[in-house]
Amino acid sequence: MKSWKALEYKVADYFGGKRRKQYKYYVQGPDVNQPVADIEVKLRGQLPKWIQQYLSKCRNFSKSKLAIVLLYEKTKEGKEPNAADGIALIGASDLKLLLEAFSENSQKSTSEPPSPTTTRSSSTRKAPRKSRWKYRRRKWRK
Repeated sequence: MKSWKALEYKVADYFGGKRRKQYKYYVQGPDVNQPVADIEVKLRGQLPKWIQQYLSKCRNFSKSKLAIVLLYEKTKEGKEPNAADGIALIGASDLKLLLEAFSENSQKSTSEPPSPTTTRSSSTRKAPRKSRWKYRRRKWRK
């Protein structure tokens, strides 16, 4: 098994989700489906040192709080970036805490657990055809 695929299985197990199998000719979605979140997993040889420095700076300042790094892009017009347009970097252990708290909160607010049919990825995914040849043969007969 490839190392990236093994990592996707490990991440799915760690966050209590399920690895989503990708099909070549269908809409590509996130790698891991979890009841609360969709997770995309990327494996790199080495992460940029500046990302690791910023996360470790936040973690070392206060051990009892979540460490989050927000990244923003400069606009071409020279305008200030909108606070909601940033990208958040967070450690996997901190993300697990957030997802657990969110899922507990959502289960308290609703009496029934969320069904898998309400997630975005399952509603956009098509069921694979049984055979292309049978589909084409039916098309030719018409």
